[in-house]
Amino acid sequence: TGEEEGEGASKGGDGRGGSEASEEQNMIVIHVCDENRGINRDFSCRKDVLLSEMAYFRSYLNGSESCDDIDISVHCDIQIFQWLIKYLNEPDAPPPLDTGNVISILISSQFLKMARLVELCLQFVCR
Repeated sequence: TGEEEGEGASKGGDGRGGSEASEEQNMIVIHVCDENRGINRDFSCRKDVLLSEMAYFRSYLNGSESCDDIDISVHCDIQIFQWLIKYLNEPDAPPPLDTGNVISILISSQFLKMARLVELCLQFVCR
């Protein structure tokens, strides 16, 4: 994983159906830089999901009414962050934890203040 940091101006949608205008307005684009692989990639997540599931971002997102005012850059392993976003965006079908990813996910989820996921990782490790 690595250092994660949030700052302040970006907007994006994920192309899914629903009321696209309001859905797109509530999407946050997170720019991920994987320095070990030399890859940059953008991920989208609903603002309310980030606020409820990744407490780390609350100080960056709470004061902002519009998603246009938000720009988040994260320095993290792309595969781990992709797992975390899938976990957030697909709560009914979360990706599996395994011995190859659980420690990295635990470290990232602890840093991002994802209490439920931290607990899930700890339970997995204790099995």
